[in-house]
Amino acid sequence: MMGTEQSAYKDFVIARTELALLRLRNNPAYIERCRQQEKGEEKVDKLLHKLNKRERIAIRRHYEGETIKQSFELDETYLQGMRDCIQILSFLNALDTEVQFYE
Repeated sequence: MMGTEQSAYKDFVIARTELALLRLRNNPAYIERCRQQEKGEEKVDKLLHKLNKRERIAIRRHYEGETIKQSFELDETYLQGMRDCIQILSFLNALDTEVQFYE
């Protein structure tokens, strides 16, 4: 993708991601998972404080790297889903039809 296309794509994905996250706020399973993660985070922080500073930093950097890696994977998955959708619509000739507006 060119710079302008990539920027437009990123803006589109950000908007759609924000919409999806808004929907998650009403998902009881997601809300419960967030609560469990918060409890787990407290336990992990207590365990991390038993380690020396250098070890804590190494572990945090590892998990931050995992988060960044997952972000790349999710972005690529979203892009592939968009490509697949366009291919399916094209196969069904849905992109070749004229849109008519009725008054």
